[in-house]
Amino acid sequence: MLDVAKAAHVSVATVSAVINGSAPVSPELRNRIEQAIGLIGYKRNAIARSLKLGTTRTVGLMVADITNPFFTDVVAVIQDVLHRAGYAVMLCCNDEDVALQDEQIALLIDRSVDGLIIAPAGDDETLKRMIASANLPTVLIDRLCDGIDTDAVVLDNRRAVQDATIYMLGLGHRRIGYISGSLDTSTGRERLAGYRAALEAAGLPCEEDLIRIGNFREKDAYTAALQLLTSPERPTAIFSANNLMVIGGDEGDPGYRPSLPGRRFGRKLRRFSLGGRLPAASDDDRPAGPGDRRTGRTARARPPFRRQPGSAAKARAPGKTGNPRLLPAGRQPGAARDRLT
Repeated sequence: MLDVAKAAHVSVATVSAVINGSAPVSPELRNRIEQAIGLIGYKRNAIARSLKLGTTRTVGLMVADITNPFFTDVVAVIQDVLHRAGYAVMLCCNDEDVALQDEQIALLIDRSVDGLIIAPAGDDETLKRMIASANLPTVLIDRLCDGIDTDAVVLDNRRAVQDATIYMLGLGHRRIGYISGSLDTSTGRERLAGYRAALEAAGLPCEEDLIRIGNFREKDAYTAALQLLTSPERPTAIFSANNLMVIGGDEGDPGYRPSLPGRRFGRKLRRFSLGGRLPAASDDDRPAGPGDRRTGRTARARPPFRRQPGSAAKARAPGKTGNPRLLPAGRQPGAARDRLT
């Protein structure tokens, strides 16, 4: 910086004001300094600057699964917002692994990030201690973590799954299989609670043999779907607790090929027809949006599931043998041409 000041015939303080934007500088002096910077090839030392100012202008972002399109969307939005605010993003993925999560959070703290945005892998005592001792601004996304008192942005998971299950019940299904996410996460527990609540409200028992754990993974959901669909009394519909498990569950329908492509309705629900025989739906994670509501310090997005007539999507209901069959319009319980929006 001293060399730039000598070349521009100004003080070091004036050069610093131009580089850091810390004080107004006349256009003439600014032009001279910028020319000197280009001539000398000066580059600001970010490490030295962060030590002097006590900030790195960097936010640590940890997601649960970088291969999940939901989290890639979240990363893109967060990066865009932080970039406009003058911050960079240091991205990590815990891969649904608590031990890896602890290691990476320690790394982010060691790199002196100014704040943390975390989608936690599960209730983790080590994570709680690290966040408490680091004393950094922290926001949880998609999931909550018991014992961490901080801001959070999450979906109203219970309500979303309850509404979607009620919709499937309205189509006439009574044996609805459920592929759950990891119950070590708040999303897994809340979504399963929504499924149970819908059955209870309809006066139906919650049959434990219809519930399988898919851990929010395609591979595990594939195994779970195989177990459900090869059971003596197979379900007539399957609800998967996130988008990736719908794909895995779709592949788990033995002997059939999908007759319809997956349809994504906004970011709220994904619905598939498995081999033209078995409907499947998922509660698709999404960031909080304009319809958010605040519950304490937690922003919860409430996706409004509603019926809209006019879609070409057909309802499916169980036949007399217990196997799914397609019902023509006008003969189904529920709405034959409805869709979820």
